[in-house]
Amino acid sequence: MENKEFQKVQIAVLNSFFKELNERSYDYCVLRNFERLPQFIGNDLDILLSIDALDGTFDIAQRVMRENGFYLVKHIKRFGHTGLYYEHSLHSESIVIDLLTRIVKIWYDYADCNYILRNRVKYKNFYVPQKGVILYTLIIKDLLTYGHVRSKNDLVIKSVNLADRESFIYCGENYFSKTLLVSLFDECVNHRIQVKRSELFWQLQRRTSMINILKYCSLRLKELFVK
Repeated sequence: MENKEFQKVQIAVLNSFFKELNERSYDYCVLRNFERLPQFIGNDLDILLSIDALDGTFDIAQRVMRENGFYLVKHIKRFGHTGLYYEHSLHSESIVIDLLTRIVKIWYDYADCNYILRNRVKYKNFYVPQKGVILYTLIIKDLLTYGHVRSKNDLVIKSVNLADRESFIYCGENYFSKTLLVSLFDECVNHRIQVKRSELFWQLQRRTSMINILKYCSLRLKELFVK
């Protein structure tokens, strides 16, 4: 299948998928890299949704994919994360959908998912987070993972607006001090991010509870060894 042909299939799949999510009034939003949807997905489609919507969203994805010639080749379940890997039945093209009910790094939540879903905004025919939330999740994820913000996110930082400060802070106020969040936002405005990875983890450890490690490990073992 040529890329143009596959793009038509992908557009049909995503439009059907989002249409059903909207018709069921599910609480969901596409977290990042959504500007070119449905024409282009990129590496994967990251969707945050409420726990109540998880099973229904999985059923919708299965049906829509099947109807358009895709089959599920891998299904992973971790703590707050369901990964769905689809391949087309006739060609080598694939679509990856990550369904998230938590935003976690190692053992710690670091973003208020309820706040994100309550304040989502409409974009084309689907929902996305507020701009301040997008900035927050990208910046915190990079700092916790790499200790710095990757150059691929420079455009997000450069587009920051003072009006985004409130949603940026509200998204993280359960996990970090307001002083740190205000400082980090101001550093984004000035394009000089200096907050240390160690400081972020120190505050996470003091202000949040760890996820259930035994449950997480059991899910990981099942994913690795149960086929």
